[in-house]
This record gives sequence, structure tokens and C-alpha cells, in this order.
Amino acid sequence: MDVSDADQGGTPTQGAAPFTRKATGLVRELSLLDMITYNAAVATPLGVALAIALFYVWAALPGANLTIALVLGLIGILFPIVTFALLSSAMPRVGGDYAYVSRIMHPSLAMASNLCYLIVALMGSAFVAVAGVRFVLAPTLAIIGVLGGYSSWVDASTTVSGDWWTFILGSLVIIASAAVAILGTKLAGRTMTILYLVSLAGSVITLLILLFTSRESFISNLNSFSKPFTHVNDTYHATIAAGEKAGLVYPDQDGYSTKSTIGAIYVTYGLTVSAYAGVYLAGEMKGAGRRRRQLQAVLWSGYGQGVLILISMLAFIHTVGLDFLIASSNGSFGVPVAPYVQFFVGVTSGSTLVGALLGVALICSVPPWLYANAAIAYRVPFAWSFDGLSPNRFTTVNPRTHTPVIAIAVMTVLCIATTAWATFTTSFLTYFSYLVLFGYFTIIMVGFAGLLMPSRLPAVYNGSPADWRVSGVPVLPVMGALTVVWNVFVVGLALYFHEAIGLPDLWKPIAALVLIAAAGIAYYYAARAIQRGRGINVDLAFKTIPPE
Repeated sequence: MDVSDADQGGTPTQGAAPFTRKATGLVRELSLLDMITYNAAVATPLGVALAIALFYVWAALPGANLTIALVLGLIGILFPIVTFALLSSAMPRVGGDYAYVSRIMHPSLAMASNLCYLIVALMGSAFVAVAGVRFVLAPTLAIIGVLGGYSSWVDASTTVSGDWWTFILGSLVIIASAAVAILGTKLAGRTMTILYLVSLAGSVITLLILLFTSRESFISNLNSFSKPFTHVNDTYHATIAAGEKAGLVYPDQDGYSTKSTIGAIYVTYGLTVSAYAGVYLAGEMKGAGRRRRQLQAVLWSGYGQGVLILISMLAFIHTVGLDFLIASSNGSFGVPVAPYVQFFVGVTSGSTLVGALLGVALICSVPPWLYANAAIAYRVPFAWSFDGLSPNRFTTVNPRTHTPVIAIAVMTVLCIATTAWATFTTSFLTYFSYLVLFGYFTIIMVGFAGLLMPSRLPAVYNGSPADWRVSGVPVLPVMGALTVVWNVFVVGLALYFHEAIGLPDLWKPIAALVLIAAAGIAYYYAARAIQRGRGINVDLAFKTIPPE
């Protein structure tokens, strides 16, 4: 590691050099709107949630009551997003969990937590890159092709969903994200905000069409459209019958399953819990040291998007019908296109143009979704380097764009490598389940940090924005404790329902998590020993708040 004591916050064990730290060079350029859209993007864009996640639940957990599961998931996200927001208001710095856990608990535990989250960010970026091609771009091409009768578009959909095309296109999106990030955080924030708002507008239009379409009208339009493909007069009810013949469970006949509904919380909670992720960029957020601003950023994104998902799902079920949605989600629909809400709305409107525009809006959700994950990865080694735990060159910030260029470049290479793994892996669902599980471990660690901050770091906590009391009750430690309890419960769901969520071998994800956490701890002690051999005491870095 090429680090100096002045740059990294350590002082030689011999001599009397003062403890010094340089400023990060980052600039607070992100507005509240940028942070809200950033958080909403990383927490799963609305259009993506409606197009992909809900169908996954209906297929993996038959009989689940998604309304109840979504409501419970929205209750659960309150604990971690408030915990992250309060911690970030007291320590508004780059690094997220690393900054909190290293100062409140111990730097070795911070490395265990943050290494897991770095892997989550890398895997998340790769997941979005692959999903953006296979589950957004390819289905959109197919939807336009089927709605408009353009066979070449359907053929293009099949082509781009192949492994090599997926890898190439996904890698190009990752490179484009890095290029925008290097040009400036303000530019990146504004670009991604605009793209997210376009995708949100498409989702709102989808919702309005669903709300003002009767089921009878939908069935009539669907049957007329589908007949050339299925050669059946009543494709709607034929699809439901085919699903029943295949053994599908329909709640209006067999009732909802309590077990599946509880299992579905694992997915519904995951749809919006990452609304806290903007805290990893807190060093670049305007007014990041204000409690109200931090709470607005996480609550508006988490609950604004969560409520829209809930309302849209209810409208979707009302217009299309739950039995048909379950049947089409499980492959009983005879039309050669993904049964996404955008397709059904295109059929309902009778317009290829409407379906195409909604598809384009869905595609617009991919860049901000990817950037939201990658931006975390860009800043992890940057934060480590200021404490002497990674090479000093990661602290390099371009004086004109105020961005950590070297960190972005290195993490982009790793993102592309992870995309290759995600593209060619045999089970994409297993890959996704691993990254979600690792993320919950980090949330648990932050919960402990919130619980312990008043006692472990009273000099920073007392009188800070995190020192918030409601009717005399300190909010941060209570929310921290609830974060731990709730996320242990969610991890328990993952272990219990492991086969349904794509984890056939239970011991593998547990072993992987333990090994990554252990590697983080080992890395810390190895870096500490190397620096001590150079006469640098990195322990001094953790006695101060990270630099601005």
C-alpha cells in the first residue's frame, strides 16, 4: 500500500508529527431531489418492480397475499432507513456503514460489513446490467414487435438476450455510467434524476390506464389481440384453465397461503429497503448534516415509491385479474411475450405506440438503477484509503470534476468482471438471492451501530442531529434495535424459504457470508500491520470522524 501519514490520518510511532488529515476533495453538489431519485432508483424502480418482481413472487410462492406482504414490507423498511438517516446526519461522510461501524464499534467489524456491501454493490451493478438487457430491453423489443406485428423486433429480442449480447450491452451500460460519474457528481445526479423521472412518468401513465380500464374491456381486448397467436376465442379464461390444469393455486378458489405470504415479505421488503443507499454519497449531498433533510431523502423515496407499487399492484389485479396474472406468470399465457404490465396496458389501449413509449420509459429506469449501485462501489475504496486501509491513490480526486477517477475506473473493471459472472452463471436467481442476503448482513451491523452510538460515541451523539427524542424516547437506539430484530427475521425467511428464492444448497450462502466477513476482518488486521511496519498508526484515524 502506498500511503503517507499526512494523507491517511496516521502518525509515525517515532517522532512528534501531528495527527493530520486532508480534505477529501469532494463537493456537496447533490440536491434533495437528486438524493430522493437516487434512493428510489437503487431501491428498485417502480416500473421494474411491476414488470419483474411481482411476477417472481406469484411464481415462487403460490398463494401469497402480496397486498399484506407489501404492507408488512413497508412497515419493516422504516427501521433501517431511519437508522441510516440519523447516523448519516451525525456523520455526513462518504462510506455509509463503514463510517458508522468503524467509529462506533470497531474498524475490523466495519471492514467485515463494508466488504460485504462492496460485493453487494458490484453484484448489484452486474445484476442490473444483465437484468436490464434480459428482463427490460429484450422484453420491450418483443412487446413492440408483438403489438405492432414486427417479427424482426421479436427476433432482435431473442438475439440480445443471448449470453454474449447480454454481456456486451450490459458492459457498455456500466462503462457509460462510469463515464458520466467521472464527468462530475452533479452532472451524474442530474442525468440520472431526469431518466428516473421519465421512467416514473411511464409508470404513472400505466397506473392511470389500469385505473380507468374495466376488466371486461381488458378481457375483450386481450382475446381479440391474442387470437392470432393462441387460435382460441377466449384466451383469457383458457390461460386460467391451463394454469389450473398444471396445478396452480388460485386464492379465490383455495384461499391465500399464510406461509407463502410470510415468505413473500423477503421480496416485498427488498423492493424498497435500499432507499437508505444515498447515505453512501452523504459527503456530496447538500445539507447532509441536517436530520430533516436526511429523513426526507429516505422517507420520500422509500414510502413514495412503496405506496405507488402497492397502488399500482392493486390496480393491476383489479383490471387484469389475479388468477390470470398468476397463470401468465407461470408460463400458461400462449402469446410469445413476457406478461409484463407494459404489454397488458399496450393491449388495453389498442396502441402499439403506447406500448412502445411505456417500454422506452421502462428502459430509462436502467441507467439510474445501475448508477445507484455502482456509485456505492466507487466510494468504498475511496473511504478506506482515508483511513490507511487501501492505497493512497484511491484518494485522488479530479480538481475540475471533483470525482475519485481512479476509484471509479478500478471499480468499473470489477463491475464488468462481475457482469461476466452474472451473465454466464447457471442460475441468475441464485446470484440475485446471494447479493440480497449479503446486504441484509450489513443492515444488521448498522442496526447495532445505531443501538450502540449513544453509549459508544457519546461525544458525537449528544446534541447531534442523531440525538432525536420523541416523547422522551431516543429514536436512534430504538430504531437500531428494531433494525437488528427485523433483519434477523428477514434473513431467517431466506434460510427457511431458501429453495423458493433460488438457494438450493443452504450451507453455501451461509459459508460465503462467513468467509466474506472473515476476509474483511483479516484484511483490516493485515493492512494495520503493514502500516504499523511503516511507522503509521492507523488506529488514530478511527478516533476521529472521517474528513469532509
